Amino acid sequence: MFWFLVLSLISQALAVVEFSSPEGGESFTVSGSSVTIPIEFKDDESFPSIADASNLVISLCTGPNGDISCSEIETTPPGDLLSGSTYEYDASVLATFGGSGSYYLQIYSKYSGGYAIVYSERFTLRSMTGTLTPSGSGSPPANDISMSSAQNAEISKSFTVPYTLQTGRTRYAPMQTQPSGTVSVTSWTRRYPTSSVSYYSTLVPSPAVFSTITPGWDYSYTSAVNFATPAPYPSQNGGWYAASRRISRPFIQSTTALQRRWAY
Repeated sequence: MFWFLVLSLISQALAVVEFSSPEGGESFTVSGSSVTIPIEFKDDESFPSIADASNLVISLCTGPNGDISCSEIETTPPGDLLSGSTYEYDASVLATFGGSGSYYLQIYSKYSGGYAIVYSERFTLRSMTGTLTPSGSGSPPANDISMSSAQNAEISKSFTVPYTLQTGRTRYAPMQTQPSGTVSVTSWTRRYPTSSVSYYSTLVPSPAVFSTITPGWDYSYTSAVNFATPAPYPSQNGGWYAASRRISRPFIQSTTALQRRWAY
């Protein structure tokens, strides 16, 4: 049960490609017989990285999330698109591809132990002359991640790395534990070091979102029901206090004192 929870959480957290361009709502207009779509994305520092992919398949898509229609634009090793710390590619699409309207990109990353499909935000192509009618609006389709059990086993090793030594957008916290037996200590100590925190001093265009995954318990505990009949009054159950203990008489200044406050 423990590893089922871990692996299910991992599969939800993996996201290999993080689009920087095109942005949602952008427009690109045909020039001559084609339109150029500047594509830029980066590795979100999760496992596996983009560099681990054997190929990236870039496709142009349209349609609502439940009826996606995609056509391949380019298939290439990720290293061919690397420019510094980002991946860049200018996609050239013929004007006859479809009509003017809403489109989005799909990047399929192929790995030895699975695949990842990630979508960009929707953008608009203008002055298109094709017969395909673009459709769909709102958020793009959800990412689709599939990893083999062997690949997931590698990811699960991340839980053994101290939290403060981890990097990347997805980090793995230690499992929550419970006291065993009788608690005899009278003071507490920190089991794990704290992680740092920093705050933005200015507005930023988008948040830097990070995820922390904590594994489920690999143990179980039992509890018992207290069948004792409760006493009829709160004071007899230990959950009562006299109201007079919580109420203090308000401090009221004299009229003379109030008048003096406004004297010049």
